[in-house]
Amino acid sequence: MTLQRLARALALSAALLAPPGAWAMDVNGSLDTGYTRTDTWGTGQPTTAVPAWDYGGNFNLSGSPLRPGLLSLDGGAEYRKIQNYYSAAPGDTSDWGYHGTARLFSDSPFNLTLSGNRGWYDFSSQLNSPGLPSIQATGNTFYRGESVDAQYQMGSGLPTLHASLGQTSTDNTSFGQGLNTTSDTFLSAGAAQTIGVHSYDLSYYTDRSTGTYADTNYSSHLLNFADDSKFSDNLELRFLERYFLRDPTVGSDVNPRIDDNTLSSGLYFRPSSLLQGT
Repeated sequence: MTLQRLARALALSAALLAPPGAWAMDVNGSLDTGYTRTDTWGTGQPTTAVPAWDYGGNFNLSGSPLRPGLLSLDGGAEYRKIQNYYSAAPGDTSDWGYHGTARLFSDSPFNLTLSGNRGWYDFSSQLNSPGLPSIQATGNTFYRGESVDAQYQMGSGLPTLHASLGQTSTDNTSFGQGLNTTSDTFLSAGAAQTIGVHSYDLSYYTDRSTGTYADTNYSSHLLNFADDSKFSDNLELRFLERYFLRDPTVGSDVNPRIDDNTLSSGLYFRPSSLLQGT
């Protein structure tokens, strides 16, 4: 809800700042279908045939309702269904959802991207055993995600800053099981800069996950620092430091703590250009 309010406020601000103009929209979509059949046979075994239909489609639109570079929107929806007719266990799956993205101020030093998606995945199967009643099993998954990404280019010779904030979650009901959920909230930030012959990239990522099962309850931290120093066309020094921590928030044998650090460096010498000049 907070992201939706922010998106509306930013869109309104952009509308007030932009000159009137036509909204150029690009609209496209597709429909498709396919048929496959798998035949299996072996010595002393009955021949089986599994026909399957696969069909679906998508619809996408994009455009700039104000002016290019100030606000651009794109979104779409997709649907896919697969049905198999295997006599022992016929079943079908369907996957459909929609997504949308709004990009603001892409032609300025500060730009912002808001995105979101929703999706549903349904599946069913029927087990047919000789002499026994058929067993029908169904399941479904609902997934969703929202994120905000920002980038600021401070100027020539100065760092470029970036940050992201978002959340993803799933609700799953599997064959004969109750509802299980997962939810993950993440934050990242970083900076990159070139100073003379040196280029560095520093980034930090953290997330907190919660869910029904023990191994989905943890927090994690990832810190990366990379430096590339190119002294000449022949000589280059690379340095990488990476630290990762996975800290469980629910005690369980299947929910371990992981503490890992990697440090690497290398000096690269390329004599090819020197040899070519001789």
